Amino acid sequence: MKIEKNILKYGALAGILEGVYVILVGLFMINVESIFSSDKAPALSIFSFLLLFVFSAGISGLIVFGYPMKLLKNGSLRDAVLCLVVTLSTLLILLCITLLLYLVYTA
Repeated sequence: MKIEKNILKYGALAGILEGVYVILVGLFMINVESIFSSDKAPALSIFSFLLLFVFSAGISGLIVFGYPMKLLKNGSLRDAVLCLVVTLSTLLILLCITLLLYLVYTA
């Protein structure tokens, strides 16, 4: 039971950490327009965006799938699935909160 509690904590923490990472990347993308204007060098703008996209996919993959893959490698399929489900559930809860905030502020 204690190990399962740690897995639940890690899954929730991974979901929250991924949410914070998405917020940081979103804030960067909002402010990046002043740095990389597409009028000056469109090829560099596209290149920078694609590099950020690939980098973000790698970081997000590590956050979401890193620990469940470690658990799976150690032979704990049940724990790996539980951790992944908790992480994705946390992300779904964050998405619902974000959508509710959007609806409240745009109404």
